[in-house]
Amino acid sequence: AHGNAGGDLVLQRLAQAINSSLRRSDFLARVGGEELVAVLPFTNLAGARVAAERIRREVEELRVPWRDTELRVTVSIGCAEVEHVGDVEAARLLLRHADEALYAAKAQGRNCVQTA
Repeated sequence: AHGNAGGDLVLQRLAQAINSSLRRSDFLARVGGEELVAVLPFTNLAGARVAAERIRREVEELRVPWRDTELRVTVSIGCAEVEHVGDVEAARLLLRHADEALYAAKAQGRNCVQTA
C-alpha cells in the first residue's frame, strides 16, 4: 500500500525492534520477502515463546513515520525447538516446524505466537 520504499523502511524498523529484544548470542536473518527468522541458541521452547511474545508486543507498539502518516504492523510468530542443530537436516527440520507453527499463528488470526 505504501510502495517499496515504505515497505523497506518498515522492514528496517521491524528488524531494529526485534534485534533490540534479542540477546547477543541470538541472531536475526531475513529468509524471504517479509519473513524473518530469529535463532536463539541454548533456549528451550518455553523460553523461545517468552522471547517471541516480547518481540510481538514490541512490534505491535512500533510506529514508523512515513510521509504524512504513521505505519503500524503486527507479526505472527512460529516457534520450534531441536536439541542439536549439528547438521543441515536438523536445521531444515527446525525451520519446517517453525514454519508450520507460523501458519498456525496466521490461521489463528495473526498477531500471535504459536509453538510447534
